Amino acid sequence: MLLQKRHLTSALKLLALVLALVFLFARLREEDAISGLGTLWKDGNFSGPLMLLVIVLMPVNWMLEAIKWKLLTSDFQKHSLSAAIKATLVGVFYTMFTPNRIGEGAGRFHYIKKGNRSRATYGFLTGSAAQLLCTLFAGSIALMMLPAYFSATDEAWWKVATWLRWPLWGVTGIGFLLYIEPGWNNLLQGYLNPESWLGKRVHNLQRYNRKEKWIVLGLSALRYAVFTFQFILALWVLGVDLSPDEAFLRIAAVYLGATLIPTFALAEIGLRESMALLILSPSSQADTAVFAATLLVWLINLMVPALVGAVLFVKSKPAE
Repeated sequence: MLLQKRHLTSALKLLALVLALVFLFARLREEDAISGLGTLWKDGNFSGPLMLLVIVLMPVNWMLEAIKWKLLTSDFQKHSLSAAIKATLVGVFYTMFTPNRIGEGAGRFHYIKKGNRSRATYGFLTGSAAQLLCTLFAGSIALMMLPAYFSATDEAWWKVATWLRWPLWGVTGIGFLLYIEPGWNNLLQGYLNPESWLGKRVHNLQRYNRKEKWIVLGLSALRYAVFTFQFILALWVLGVDLSPDEAFLRIAAVYLGATLIPTFALAEIGLRESMALLILSPSSQADTAVFAATLLVWLINLMVPALVGAVLFVKSKPAE
């Protein structure tokens, strides 16, 4: 019976890997993205050194996330950085099939002992909250400063973004205070039975002190800077003429929109490209390059790590 269960688990893992590959191929073919990249390559618009830097920054990006995960889980489960990297990559694989990447935590728990998974959940939520705050903060700055760079193509999406600016600043500020300041947890605990289900979980929210939360927030901000710089380099590689400051602001707006709109990571190949064309393309002539750059970053930062994570998932056994 146990042997049959293992065979079934292995078969399901392999099926998930095959489905991921099939889905990727179908979407790339549907969007005709490969031919677009090929055309740009033939036209000589690729910059080799910049392209290499885009690729090199991918492991830096996920290394920072793995360091963050190791820090958040070191209190209750000791593991090496290599184990944290594996957990992070398996999490990327899981997230390809879940809305707004909520499956990322479940993938990481593959390497967390069963008795520690409840505490790991709060670690994952703390890390995700820090990354979300970075996205909201950068997006808020973008919506405030972008009018200085406006062109005629910005009118459509700016009508929607105008009313979003001030509420977004409010949400970001409140979120930051709740993230850093543990006082609200103390207030809640005064009204809760510490042995109750809710009381225990409120207590778990205070597992990380202010210093640890600042470190996690710093790592999240550094990671945000890395994958934003990747996007800027990808645009330059493909000949999109944007200054560094304008490129940063427009990319921050793209990431903000992609975060606020619920979607599956696999579906981002359509959503993010559409948003990038709306916000990033300074003219219709740059549409192909913007689309290709967005797809390039998606492939390097999500699809490649997800495929590595899929292989690790197939070969590994869940922690007991």
